Amino acid sequence: MRPITLLVLSACTIPAAAQHFAPVDLAAKVNMPRNDSIMANGSLFPFGSVTLGCVPFEMEGDADAGVVWAWTPYRVAGGDSGAVTSETFDINRPATRVFTLINTLWGAPGPDSYLSLTFEATGGLSHTVEFVGNEDIRDYNQNTHTNTINGTTTRQVFTVGAQRLDMQQIDLPASFAGQTLLSMTVTDSGTPGLQRCFLAGVTVQTSACPADLTGEACVDTNDFFEFLALYQAADPRADFAPGGGVNTNDFFAFLAAYQAGCL
Repeated sequence: MRPITLLVLSACTIPAAAQHFAPVDLAAKVNMPRNDSIMANGSLFPFGSVTLGCVPFEMEGDADAGVVWAWTPYRVAGGDSGAVTSETFDINRPATRVFTLINTLWGAPGPDSYLSLTFEATGGLSHTVEFVGNEDIRDYNQNTHTNTINGTTTRQVFTVGAQRLDMQQIDLPASFAGQTLLSMTVTDSGTPGLQRCFLAGVTVQTSACPADLTGEACVDTNDFFEFLALYQAADPRADFAPGGGVNTNDFFAFLAAYQAGCL
C-alpha cells in the first residue's frame, strides 16, 4: 500500500444525509406542552424541524409554548397516581436504529429499571430495551434526582440554562434487517417522584451510512481518523472502492463519501 499525502481537514461535523433517517410523527400522542406546570423553563426547548446530535427530528409544538409538544405518562389518565402506563407509537418503516429524545421528570437511579421500549417488526419479531436511571436516562433538570448518562448510547444533545435533552441510540437486532419496524411501545412503571419520563422525539435510521465508521450518526473527523487507522492496517473495513484490497482508490472513495456527508 503506497503512502498518501494528507490534507488538513477542518474539524467539522457533517450530519449524515437526511435520506438515511425518517422522523416519526408523534402528533396524535403528545399530551404535554413546553410550559406545562411540571416543567421548569420548558418553553425554551426546541420545536419543529431540528437536528440534534446529527439526527434530524420533527418535534411537535410551535412558537406558542402552550401547544402540546411531548408525550408523558404523567398526563395519561391515572399516570399521576402511579399506574403503569404504556403507549404505542406507529412507525411502519424499515429501520436499523432508533433514536429517541427521552428524559425523566423525577428520575430513579438503577439498578432497577422503570422504563422500557418494545419494538415490534414484521416476521413476528419483538425486541425490548430497558432504560436504567443514571445510565440510559436522567432528569431533564440538572442536579435533581438523576444526573448522569453513559455518554455513548445516550448523549446530551441540547441544553438551555439548567435544562437539557438527551438522545438515546437503540441498535436493533440483526434479525430486524429486511423487515418493517411496525411500532415502538413505551412502558413507564414508575410513579410521580419516582421516574415518569417524557418523550419529545423519535427518528429511525432506515439505511446504513457508509462513512459513519464510529456509528454515532455523524460524519466527522472522528470517522476520518478511524478510516486512516483502518487504511494503514489494510483492514477490510477500509475497502470503499470496487476491486478488493485496500489501496489509494479506497482512500479517495472514502474521502468522497466523507465530503458528501454520506450522500
